[in-house]
Amino acid sequence: MRIETPRYIGSLPHPAFGIRIPDIVLPGILRSLKEHRTAAGLMLSFGRETAPSYVVNAAPGLYHITTGHTGTSITEYIEKAASHAAREGVIVEIEADHLIVGATTAEAVSRIIGTGRISGKRSDILEASLRYNFSEIDEALATRKINTFTVDACSLIDFSADNLSGYELDQRFEEAIPESTERIKLIERYTSRRLIFPWIDGRSYNIEFTVDDVKRLTVKYTDSLKATWRIYSYIEDRIEGGFFGFEIALDETPMITPTKDLYYYLREWREMGGHAEFIAPNIGFEKRMDYRGDLAELRSRVSMLAAIAYSLGSTLSIHSTSGFTPSSMKGARVYETLRLATGGRIKTKISGIYYELLLELLYNSPPGSKRRRIYEELFDTVIDYLESEVKNRGLLYSDELVAKLDEYRCGVKDGWIRMKDPLSILAKSYLFLALNIRDEKGRRYIRDSIIELYNEDIEFRRMYDLGVVSITDSIIEKFGFQNNVELLY
Repeated sequence: MRIETPRYIGSLPHPAFGIRIPDIVLPGILRSLKEHRTAAGLMLSFGRETAPSYVVNAAPGLYHITTGHTGTSITEYIEKAASHAAREGVIVEIEADHLIVGATTAEAVSRIIGTGRISGKRSDILEASLRYNFSEIDEALATRKINTFTVDACSLIDFSADNLSGYELDQRFEEAIPESTERIKLIERYTSRRLIFPWIDGRSYNIEFTVDDVKRLTVKYTDSLKATWRIYSYIEDRIEGGFFGFEIALDETPMITPTKDLYYYLREWREMGGHAEFIAPNIGFEKRMDYRGDLAELRSRVSMLAAIAYSLGSTLSIHSTSGFTPSSMKGARVYETLRLATGGRIKTKISGIYYELLLELLYNSPPGSKRRRIYEELFDTVIDYLESEVKNRGLLYSDELVAKLDEYRCGVKDGWIRMKDPLSILAKSYLFLALNIRDEKGRRYIRDSIIELYNEDIEFRRMYDLGVVSITDSIIEKFGFQNNVELLY
C-alpha cells in the first residue's frame, strides 16, 4: 500500500517533534516512528525557530538574531521533513508551529527565557506581526506540503481584566462588544446554567459562569480571538482544497489556564466559525525544567481541562514536555500522569531536547577533540554576543540577562557551576542562539560545523542517533502513541 506522507492527520493522538537541524535530527526521529508504527508531527516554531527564506538568506544584521534562530528556513525544514519521511515510509504531518501574533521575535524569545521586555506601540507591533505571519504562511503553502498550523496570540491577552469590577468592568465590556444586543446574547450564552463535563477517566466536572465572569473574560480575550481569527481566515482563503489542521496555543502565559477561561475561549472560537483540533493550555509546566508539583493535582487539572476541550470538539496539546536534562523527560511519572488524565487523547510537543542532547554530547567529549572544540567555540561565541547585548543595551538586554551572566561567572569562580556547563541556567536560556550566529561572509559557521561533524564523524553520528531514538522511543511509549497509524485507516 502506498503511504501518503506528509498528510493531515486530524485529531489523531500523536507526538510532534521540533527539527531545528533537520539534517541531524530526522534520521533518529524517523527510525523510532517507523519501528513503533507511529504517525507524528514534524514542526518548527514560526515565531522563533524558523523564518521565511528572505530572512534566512538576508545579509547579516538585517534581521535580529532571534528571527529564525535555527538558521533553517521554512522551505528547507518542510522540504527536508517531507523527503525524509517519504523515503522512510513514515506518515507525518508537517506543522507551522507557534505563529506568534502581537509580539516581535525578540519579545517572543523573551517569553521563554524568563524576561518580558516590551518595545514599541502594541498596535504597530500587531500589524507588523500579522504581515510577517502572512509572509510565513505564503512560503509554507507554496511547498504544498504543510498540513497544520498553531497560532499563539498570548501577547494580546489582557490579564488586567481579572481585577476589573463595577463601572470600569462595564465600560470595558461595552468597548469590547459595542452592540447591546450582542452583549445580551453573549451573557445569556453562559449564565443561568451549570455546565457538566463527564470524562473518560471516570471523573465528572462542572462550572458555572456569573455575569461578571463573562464580562471579564470578554475583555480579557477579545483581542486575542480577533487576531487568531485573522490568521485563520488568511489560511482558509489560501488553502487549495482539502483540510488543514488548527491548534490554539494558550500555554505561554504567566499563569495556569483557568477552566472557565478555556471553555470561554473555545466556545467563542466556535461561535466565530473556527475549528481547532487541538488547544494548548498552560498546565503549570516551565520550559526546560522538570515538573516539581504534586502529580495528583496535575492529573486533576489536566483531566478537567481535557474534558472541557473535548466537549467543544478539541483535544489537549501539551507543550514544553522536555525537562532539565535530555534524560529527565519532565520528571518521574509525569508523562504517565498526563496519559492517565487524558485517557491517551493527547498531543505532545517537544523541540529543544534534541539540541540539548547535542550540546551534552559535545561537552562531554574529550578535551582537545574536534567535538569539544566545536562546543567551546559555540559557548564562547554566544557569551560574547550576550555581553555585547548588555554593553550596547540591545534587544536581548534585560536585568534577568545581567543576573544570569553574573550568576554564571560567580558560580564558576566559586566552583558550584562547571565552566561552560550546558546545564547552567545561562546556557539553557541562550545557547540556542549559536545556530544563527554568522561570520563576515554570512555563513552560519557553527551550524555548518555541527552538520559537517555529524556527516563525517561516524562514531558521533552513531551516538547522537541512538540518543535521538531513545528520547523519541520514550515519548511514544510512555504516552501510548505506538501503532496509532491503525486509527487512520
